[in-house]
Amino acid sequence: MLLTVLLLTFVFANELSMIISVTGPFQRNFNPYFAGATGYMAAGFIYETLFYSNTKTGTFVPWLATEYRWGSGYKEITLKLRSGVKWQDGNPFTADDVVFTFEMLKKFPALDTPGVWKAGVSEVTKIDNQTVRIKLSTVNTLILYNIFGVYIVPKHIWEKVEDPSKFTNENPIGTGAFLLDNFSSQVVTLKKNPNYWNASKLKVERIRIPAFSGNESAQLAVANGELDWAGINYPQIEKLPNKDIKFWFPEGNPVFLFFNLSKDPFKDVTLRKAFAYAINTDILIKVGMTNYAVATNPVVIKSGYSYLIDERLKNNWWKYDPKMAEKLFAQAGFKKGKDGILAKGNIKLSYELLVPAGWTDWIAVCELLSQQLKDYGVDFKVTPIDFGEYLQRIREKRFDVV
Repeated sequence: MLLTVLLLTFVFANELSMIISVTGPFQRNFNPYFAGATGYMAAGFIYETLFYSNTKTGTFVPWLATEYRWGSGYKEITLKLRSGVKWQDGNPFTADDVVFTFEMLKKFPALDTPGVWKAGVSEVTKIDNQTVRIKLSTVNTLILYNIFGVYIVPKHIWEKVEDPSKFTNENPIGTGAFLLDNFSSQVVTLKKNPNYWNASKLKVERIRIPAFSGNESAQLAVANGELDWAGINYPQIEKLPNKDIKFWFPEGNPVFLFFNLSKDPFKDVTLRKAFAYAINTDILIKVGMTNYAVATNPVVIKSGYSYLIDERLKNNWWKYDPKMAEKLFAQAGFKKGKDGILAKGNIKLSYELLVPAGWTDWIAVCELLSQQLKDYGVDFKVTPIDFGEYLQRIREKRFDVV
């Protein structure tokens, strides 16, 4: 699904007022490996990756590293780091920081959100201050996306942290374009890093990021010209009278119904197929997303990589088919009980469907989804919860369906 992105004339000459997502009051947690509002601020603004991955074009833009080279039959990658880069406290950025970061992700797997070690990284070593070598256990050229998704942190700070998977990093120090200026639960401001390695490209002195508890308040701020940039869903944005507002629909990450596969009965692929055939995605898009989204293809390949799709396989893709859904629910061993809910032994298809509070578009989609599945005997109770709690429960696998 896609997000509406808006760009307005700057409210202040040298300050950009923006929102990344609607999350409610901020928590002071700038650990770049934690998803969430302040984590998103840290990832990119404050901390950086070796290369920037342009997922639309499929290209890698040199960032903290300037080049990479394959070796040993595509089981080794040599990286040349950018010279002259400094951490925001003045310490030099070196290969020691890169090696430390990857080793930290290995020691604390909860931080390895890019999944570099599971994807096949076997060893990360320093060749010299500006060179790092990464060895792989098997050939996997796509692992570059994992490796270049790692935010590098300063060894001289993080090596003193006993458990970085619980580190809230309240005063972050990165290599990025912006420094933390002021923090409150309602507004976070970032200021330009004067010693940034690419400082000549920075056009904004400060970034102001206000908190919003829901889409409605964020939409009102957009309509009133209080924001310069926002990534939100805004129904009928084209009807706003303010002609300075420009909007477009960049491709976002696929949004999907996510089951906890560590639990029964969701381990059963037949049951999951039944859900796939049971959902009328067209209705979800038309009503829940006000036609501001497109259906994700079943192989979850973004448009930038559409050339990878084998047209001959499209006839095998699943699509909305109520009769097939009923057949598959039965094949998975589920029958309707006296209460009308599908059950198999002592397992009932009755669960909470978690969704971030205030995300009105997602909540609308979930309500529609719940209504559709009710016809088959599935009881999903739509449960909006705080965004921070939502992410935490996913990380800790304390959920059934989100």
